[in-house]
Amino acid sequence: MNGHCLPVHFCEMGETEPGLWTALTTHFRMQGSDFDRTRDIPIRALRVLPQPSSLAWIMPAADHPTLFPKNAIFILGAGRFGSRAAKILCSRQKTGIWLIDKDKEPLSKQENLPVSRIQMDAVEFLSERFSSLFPENLLVPSLPLHLAFEWLMRFCGGISREDIPRETKMLLPNVWAGSEGSLLVSYADFLCPDDCPEPAAHCTITGKRRETPLYQRLREIHAPDHRIHIIRSRQLAPGVGGYMVRDLMDVLENLRRHREEKWLLGTACRCHGIVTAFRIERKEFAEKNPELKSDQP
Repeated sequence: MNGHCLPVHFCEMGETEPGLWTALTTHFRMQGSDFDRTRDIPIRALRVLPQPSSLAWIMPAADHPTLFPKNAIFILGAGRFGSRAAKILCSRQKTGIWLIDKDKEPLSKQENLPVSRIQMDAVEFLSERFSSLFPENLLVPSLPLHLAFEWLMRFCGGISREDIPRETKMLLPNVWAGSEGSLLVSYADFLCPDDCPEPAAHCTITGKRRETPLYQRLREIHAPDHRIHIIRSRQLAPGVGGYMVRDLMDVLENLRRHREEKWLLGTACRCHGIVTAFRIERKEFAEKNPELKSDQP
């Protein structure tokens, strides 16, 4: 997650995750750096079909394409922060952008933006269309939930949510309970600016030296009887972050390769993240996902 944290008493209902305002009930605000500073995601390579200056038509779920461009960007959620992400990304590059939300009202407010709009539950969209997406497609989560986990649970089945071990919580810096059992984590306990560039060496506000990035710290955390998989959210622009479809593919590959039943799945940037614990019901999981059968006996 590219973002900055708000103490709970400063927060409002908002959108979460690697991209924007993190919070189910909640507590983070996503930040970003200058778009050109992104090194790990080849934004500069994303050059696609030109789009009209306004796409007034909102596609119902039944009418949207079954195939999308290799360089498409999907903004999942069209609320305050998803809309902000759309405006910023539209102004910075010419890649095709798809804005997805189950409600027509927030989509209708973006009719002047050169984006394609789909009226459909965003998690459902990602789950149903995942197999037809390209690894290079970018996802910008802006929903009040942990998108990666919600997608995994719906896409695979045979997965049940669990509580994060208490001893694991004790090892994390600042934590808040998110919705549906997820845990919001942050190095910050203060309000951060919208335009924070997320410098690698120090905190923008305090000036203090930045030690281990949170995404790495979460990967190394002690979690008894759990295997850990953390998706790194990378900055795309100020206030906007995300990850590629291939990052979700890596989650599936990790589940296939390892036999552990208990997992911690997280999404995090250098400063902030969201983590969910779950259990794999192996029999049901294997029945629903024969292609993910483990190589191990």
